[in-house]
Parts: sequence; C-alpha cells; structure tokens
Amino acid sequence: MIDHLDKIWWEDSWLLGWERVDGDLTLFVDLHLLKHHPLFEPCGTKQDFGCYKTARLVIGGLQAVTGLPSDRHDLQWDEVMEEYKDVGDIDVIDIEEHGGRLAMEVGAMRAADSFRLEATGRLISLFFEEF
Repeated sequence: MIDHLDKIWWEDSWLLGWERVDGDLTLFVDLHLLKHHPLFEPCGTKQDFGCYKTARLVIGGLQAVTGLPSDRHDLQWDEVMEEYKDVGDIDVIDIEEHGGRLAMEVGAMRAADSFRLEATGRLISLFFEEF
C-alpha cells in the first residue's frame, strides 16, 4: 500500500535502479515529496530543488513485467555529487495499487535508453529508506 500517493511529485522523481528477485520487482527511486507529505522536510543545503527521499517501490507477487531492459540495474553512487546516479527521470507513472498494476515511462539522458515499464503483481508497496 502507498500512503500519501498524491503527495509525491512523481514526474519530478528519479529511477535509480531495480532488481527482480524471488517473484518481486523492486524499483529504487528518489522521490520529490510535496509540502503536505508527512516526511517532507524544508530544503537544506543538499536539497536545493525540493525535498527528495529515497524509497523502494515494490511490486510483490509479480505476475507479468514488460519493457524492463534487464532483471537488475545496481545502484551506482556518485562520489562527486554525493548521491546515487539515476537511470532516468519518471516522465509518466500510473499506479493501480489494489489491482497491482504499474506503468512507468522512464526518460534517460540518451533517448535510445528510455523505456516504458509495465508490471502487474498482487500488491504494490512503497518503503522510504536510505540505501
């Protein structure tokens, strides 16, 4: 379940990586939280453009997935920027929590690397955590 789904600016958020393991698909994301999200913090020196929090978006009991370039894309830390490198920005996202369906268009720096992910599972959950 995703609490406060409408308090996340998904289209100003980033896909950092993913892994498909034991029937689950986990997407590692950097999410732009809106002012009324309970985890929102005012911008500090590191967060000049808004309040961003890392999270795992998990499609549990994966039944189908299309468009994913591979089963795994490991997180990559950027020492200079002191943040994870992104795979691309989340251009469009559509989540049906109770139907367990997710569709996401990811825009990469090179247009050829952009993709549209579609996944269906039993449940979609969001867990905020640092990784």
